Amino acid sequence: MNTSAELRNDFAELLDRRDFSSVEELWMAAIEKENPEELPEIELLMYAADGLLAATEKGRAQVLLDLTVPVYEARLSPEQMLEILRRKCLAASDDIETRRNFAEAFRSHYGPTSVETEFLKISEFEQIPYAEKAFRALDHWQSFRKGSYVHHGSGWGTGQITAVDGLLKQATVNLEKKPNHRMALEALGAVLEPLPDEHFLALKFQGGDRIRELIETDPVAMIGIVLSSFRNPAPLREVKEPLCPAFITTGGWSKWWNRAKKQLRENGHYSIENRSPFLIEKREVAISYEDEMIGQFQGASWTQRRDLVRTAFKARTQHPRFIASASEVLSAELDQASGPDSVLAAALFQRLSGDTGSGSEASVGDAGTAGQEAPDAPQEGGPIIRALRSCDDPVAALCRLPEGDEQRLVLKELATFLGEGWGEATKKLWVEGGDTVRDELLERVESDGLLEDAQAVLQENLSVPRQGPDCFLWCVRKYVAGKHAGPMAAYAEVEEFQVLRKVVELLDFLDVRGGREGREVVRDHINKIRTLLSQKNYTFFRRVVDNASDDNARSLYRRMMGIGGLSESQQTEMVDILIRRFPGLLAKEEVPIWEQDVIFVTPLGLQIRQEEFRVLREETLPEVFEDIGRAAAFGDLRENAEYKAALERRDQLTKKAEDIEEELKKASLITPEHLKDGEVTLGAKVTLENLDSGQEIAYRVLGPWDADPDRGVLSYKSPLGRSFLGTHEGDEVEVELPSGTIGYRVRGVESGINAE
Repeated sequence: MNTSAELRNDFAELLDRRDFSSVEELWMAAIEKENPEELPEIELLMYAADGLLAATEKGRAQVLLDLTVPVYEARLSPEQMLEILRRKCLAASDDIETRRNFAEAFRSHYGPTSVETEFLKISEFEQIPYAEKAFRALDHWQSFRKGSYVHHGSGWGTGQITAVDGLLKQATVNLEKKPNHRMALEALGAVLEPLPDEHFLALKFQGGDRIRELIETDPVAMIGIVLSSFRNPAPLREVKEPLCPAFITTGGWSKWWNRAKKQLRENGHYSIENRSPFLIEKREVAISYEDEMIGQFQGASWTQRRDLVRTAFKARTQHPRFIASASEVLSAELDQASGPDSVLAAALFQRLSGDTGSGSEASVGDAGTAGQEAPDAPQEGGPIIRALRSCDDPVAALCRLPEGDEQRLVLKELATFLGEGWGEATKKLWVEGGDTVRDELLERVESDGLLEDAQAVLQENLSVPRQGPDCFLWCVRKYVAGKHAGPMAAYAEVEEFQVLRKVVELLDFLDVRGGREGREVVRDHINKIRTLLSQKNYTFFRRVVDNASDDNARSLYRRMMGIGGLSESQQTEMVDILIRRFPGLLAKEEVPIWEQDVIFVTPLGLQIRQEEFRVLREETLPEVFEDIGRAAAFGDLRENAEYKAALERRDQLTKKAEDIEEELKKASLITPEHLKDGEVTLGAKVTLENLDSGQEIAYRVLGPWDADPDRGVLSYKSPLGRSFLGTHEGDEVEVELPSGTIGYRVRGVESGINAE
């Protein structure tokens, strides 16, 4: 006679093979016993019934259950009979009579005034069309028993049902924010979510001792509880949120997570992505971490492959099969890929081989690791050299590689590959190569004899940061760290305030550009600037502010008050640092006249604008209305392109006329009273000296309707005009132009109102 364990295994094997006829034969053999003592436990047959129902073999399950009930009826407890009737209902999902039999047996067992019977009524078990839905509703309501844990989603928190009264039809629920709250039974399902006893919120409600114990002794079980309680799979930030800082300190999280991550991977039931958002998933079937890596590598993207190689490289002795398998895959693809993909494949392969030399002639076949050998490949130089030969632009291919060790490997090979062209290539690499490449270039620039070239590139980048933001920010980080020598010679001559000002101006520029273009690279640059400014409790910013002059502090304060790109907390902190050092910044400043909500113009500029308005209103618009009339005469206005075009032109010109009319209402004449001795203001003529060329140039700063740069007239509202407003004779001004930053010295200021 089969034991219970053997019978269960036989059922499991047959169900797994979907051999339902054999399941039926095994079932019949189990119940056709002359001696009742030889009958198997009813739970074994229920296991088989569940397997048949899950496989939609409902008819077969129904017949077997009908045959089984008379055999076991005298031996079954009321609870066991209910379990059989439950499965009979599920086998005959739309049979109302079978469902009614279950309901009568249920009421008979629990009693007419019991809580269970009341929940049977509230669930509308007998009215729901299909048995599956009916039992889901019944099970939901039956979960609101005394001692059960629940959660109130609208704000009262987690709690426990302390009493349930079927006669009074009410329950008492002890909630975190509503202790000993009485509720009607019918309301429970609408406002409360039942929780399993091992739900994270239930364990936390009990005081959290179990959570603290698992955090210390079994991190894998703790992560499993979090996933099953909230979401599976879930990103790391969602796993961290309930644990930190409530049970794990913020400072201790990284150490705990690194320990937990290692155990999760060793467990095999969990997968963890290597890239943000670091998705964590609990699986039913265990898979070794190395087998998982091997399976992922074959069809993974190049970025994912790089992450897998990086992981394997950190623990080479633990992943010999992965290293051999990945090397084999890469070997097969090296001769098929081309361009940047080929270069990355070669770099990954060479990294797995452990060869980090420059200009290596190592073959693909030399990549065996930990007793494993990768297949041989043609001996045409090292894999990276061969990959570089397949690229139309090897330098661009290097720049497109992800930051890290692969770039270092390729950079060493690229210098050998390019030979005499290496020096010219470095000029592009400084700006476009990424921080890893720049760090490597910094180490070898003098030995390669390319110091002057590097200094020239970084000098140009300092002049116009927006043309190479990533390079500029790398230089600033080196500058802040005190590394001013070598290629950084240009930065050694710049005051810290000027460097900070350029950083802030770049942030403002990127914020506008990023908002307009929504480019990922721009957002990355903005995040780097945020980190640079706030690192080590704003050390660099504080140092600059401590040494700033009053004028510099005021100009920085104005910029900070209107800057974009910073988080609200960062902006608040930086402004506070400024104000604590310079309390006078809070004193109300007189608003410069050019900031007033007025449009200042000369009589000539006003006349030009008034004439433009007259022509628009009295000549142009009447002509457009005539065009509309003529176009309408062609008929069928829905398909009349001329008519639509005329209407669009009318709307545009009408809007323009309205705008000009509003501007004219704000117009005010520039008069000699606006002039100030030695200061560039409205109506001034300023003579400037270009600090680089020594050339002098003169501009008159007038109204927007007077502007004519070719005649030396700037609008005071233009960026160039505003650069000089408020300056005095002898001041030096840096002006940002599309071609770069130009320095000027104010040589003279005089009246320019009546000048020709």
